Amino acid sequence: MSTVNLSDYDKITVMWLLSAPWRFSFFKNKLITDILPTSIMYDKKTGKKFFPSTKEEYELGMKYVEFVPDDIDHILETSFYLRAVSSFCKAKNINFLYGSITDSGENYMPYFNEPEGNLNLRYNYRKIIDSDKSNLAFCGHPNDKGYNLLSSLLIENLQQNFSAYV
Repeated sequence: MSTVNLSDYDKITVMWLLSAPWRFSFFKNKLITDILPTSIMYDKKTGKKFFPSTKEEYELGMKYVEFVPDDIDHILETSFYLRAVSSFCKAKNINFLYGSITDSGENYMPYFNEPEGNLNLRYNYRKIIDSDKSNLAFCGHPNDKGYNLLSSLLIENLQQNFSAYV
C-alpha cells in the first residue's frame, strides 16, 4: 500500500458531510454496517414499512437510543470528532469544510465551534427537493439525478463562499 505525501500538494481541502448524530457504524462480516436507530422507512410503491437494514440491526439501534437517550450526548460525540478532524487539518495546514443536508444536521450545527467551515448545505438540498421530486430515491436520499444536482450546487457554493479552498 502506497502512502500519500501531503507536502506534494499546495492546497488540500477535506470536506466532511455529516449524517444524523445518532447514526453509528461498525464492521460486521468485514463490511461496514450503518445503523440509524430511529429510522423506519416506507416503500412508496407498496406502502409497506421496512427497517433500513435488518430487524435485528434496528433493535440494536433502539437499544443504543435507550442506553444513550439524550440527543445532546449524540451531538457532543459528533462535535468531539468534528473538532478532532478540524484540529488535525489545522495542524497539517489542510482546509476543512463540513456540512449536512439533513434537517437534524442543521439543528445541531450551532453546537460546533467551527462556523467558518460550515458549508450550509441544507438550502442546496431544499432546492433539490423543491425543484423536482424525481431527484429523490424512495428513501429520501438523492438519486443519480439528485446527486448530480447536489454536486453542481456544492461546486457553486465552494466557488462563491470558499474560493480560497479550491
